[in-house]
Amino acid sequence: MKTYASVAALTAILLTSAQAQDASSAATDLGKKWVAAYDAGDASALGALFTPDAVFIPASGVVLKGPDAIAKALAGRMKAGWTKETVNVTASGVAGNAGWAVGDYALIGSG
Repeated sequence: MKTYASVAALTAILLTSAQAQDASSAATDLGKKWVAAYDAGDASALGALFTPDAVFIPASGVVLKGPDAIAKALAGRMKAGWTKETVNVTASGVAGNAGWAVGDYALIGSG
């Protein structure tokens, strides 16, 4: 089994005003949704976590735009053998109606 980890993965999170009150809770909740969908192999559910104008830059550095492109790339990563992921939010905050989170993640699998 191989593990790929990155420190300081930055994630932008759109928050409702209620969620903005607790950015840490919102970021942790998003991380849990991400891990549940990823570990279930559900790339469509991962794509649904993004807005239509989302930009996602994975470790490869390729810029992916929109939920469909993001889901397709994540499905490819899963198919390549990276079948589990962990996410640990280490810091978060709010800027207007948007939130940000920084943390660590690890990909686990045979990829």
